[in-house]
Amino acid sequence: MLHLCEECGIARGTLLVIPNFHGRYPLQRRQPIVRWLQALAQDGWEIALHGQEHLMPEPASLTLPQRLIAHHYTDHEGEFYLLSGEEARRRLARGLSILADECSLTPAGFVAPAWLLGRSTLQALEQLPFSFTTTLNQVYDLKNGRRRFAPVQAFSSRSPGRRLASAISGWSAGYLWWGLPFVRVALHPSDLASPLIMQTAKRLLKYLSSQRSCLSLDEYLKLQA
Repeated sequence: MLHLCEECGIARGTLLVIPNFHGRYPLQRRQPIVRWLQALAQDGWEIALHGQEHLMPEPASLTLPQRLIAHHYTDHEGEFYLLSGEEARRRLARGLSILADECSLTPAGFVAPAWLLGRSTLQALEQLPFSFTTTLNQVYDLKNGRRRFAPVQAFSSRSPGRRLASAISGWSAGYLWWGLPFVRVALHPSDLASPLIMQTAKRLLKYLSSQRSCLSLDEYLKLQA
């Protein structure tokens, strides 16, 4: 993905880092990856905490809308979707500790898995040293409480239908966003498995980089301030 960004003229952005993916891959035990992330951070890439495990704790019961979101919109990965404030703070503090204290990586902000951010998580974030968080359509400036409209183009490779829908939205996104001051493109490792998605992402990134300046999320908020 970084090679793709480089090919498209993009030399900076925000890297979403999961401290312990699905509870099986503790980052602090993988020093080659840690050193790689440290080098990227020194080169201008921004680090953001991306959940703790990227896996949703299964509640005792779910309403139908909650079930649709938890099981279909995202594949059981909305970790912070329905957490209590206490549990959200615990996971945020643990993730921050792993990145900052054990891996010497300083996350500028927090992005919830699948962008599913409950009110209790947002309140917990305001008590921690993060400058931003995001949803699908907004960037939250946690330092001054402001929200800024900034849609994101993401892709889904979980099924042929999702891949086709991603390609259609990706081909049109750059033109639909023409008048907006700030837009985002999100890539996931699974996107690499789909030639259609990668071709679409490459076209979109090249178009956007030819029309706009490339900023990390924190840089954008500082510019606005």
